[in-house]
Amino acid sequence: MLTEFLWSMMIFLLAVRIMGVVVRLLTNRAKTQEKIPNQKTMEKEEKAASIEIVQDIVCGNDVPKHKAYQVIRDNEIHYFCSWNCRQKFIAEDRKDL
Repeated sequence: MLTEFLWSMMIFLLAVRIMGVVVRLLTNRAKTQEKIPNQKTMEKEEKAASIEIVQDIVCGNDVPKHKAYQVIRDNEIHYFCSWNCRQKFIAEDRKDL
């Protein structure tokens, strides 16, 4: 009878200990997940700040340089927001010839 009680107490204490570890792990995981979006947000803001913006000379729209269409004329690079603006520039350039 006493040994059964001792075994029951030991199992109970072991279960309480395991539950404490699980709760601690879940709490740490939640704190870690809260920090990750903040770090990602900061990285996105840094990238956004470092993106160079150029202006389309046909329609005047601002475009990130890495997404702009380009034409090189007279050793100068011209940037465009769309393929259509690029084609308009080329067509106007041909009319001048």
